[in-house]
Amino acid sequence: GNLSGLVPRSDCAKILSQVNADNLTDVEDYSDFSRLHLEALIASSRILCSAEEYQEWIVAYASRLSSLADKQRLHALCRSLLGPYTVAGEDNDSATDFILKSLRNLEEEEKHKREDEMLSASVKSWKPNILGISKRKLLRDKVLPAISRNREMQRLCLEYFEEIEKSKK
Repeated sequence: GNLSGLVPRSDCAKILSQVNADNLTDVEDYSDFSRLHLEALIASSRILCSAEEYQEWIVAYASRLSSLADKQRLHALCRSLLGPYTVAGEDNDSATDFILKSLRNLEEEEKHKREDEMLSASVKSWKPNILGISKRKLLRDKVLPAISRNREMQRLCLEYFEEIEKSKK
C-alpha cells in the first residue's frame, strides 16, 4: 500500500535493528508499543487517504485490544464507529444513553461530567463515513468479528451488534 512505499526496505531494516527487544522489560511495555504502533498506522492511512489500509489497521487494532482485554479502548473504538442514532418510537437519546451506560460501567463516578461533555462534542461532529467507508458497516462486518475472537469480549460484541440493529430502525 501507500505506507510501504514511503520508507525504503533498507531503511526499515535499519530502524527495526535499532529497536532492541531487550529494552522492553515486560509484556505490558511490548503491548503498549504495538498498540501505539497500530494507532500510528491508522493515523497514517487516514492522512494518506488509503481506505484499504485504514480498514486493515483498524481490524488489527481491534484484534490487539481484544487480545489485551482492553475494554475501555474497545468501547471507545466501537462508539466512534457506531456514532449517534435515533430509534423510531424511542427517546432520541437512546444511543447516547447506551454509550453513557457503557462508559459508566467502566469508569469511576467523578469522571461522568467530563465524559458527558466529551460525548456531546463527539456526537455533534460525528460523520457516518470515513475514507468512503461506512463506519457502522466497518464495525459490524470487520471490527466486531475481530473482537469476538476473544471469548471474554463476546458480551461487548453482542451489545454493539444489538445497538447496530437498533440504529437501523
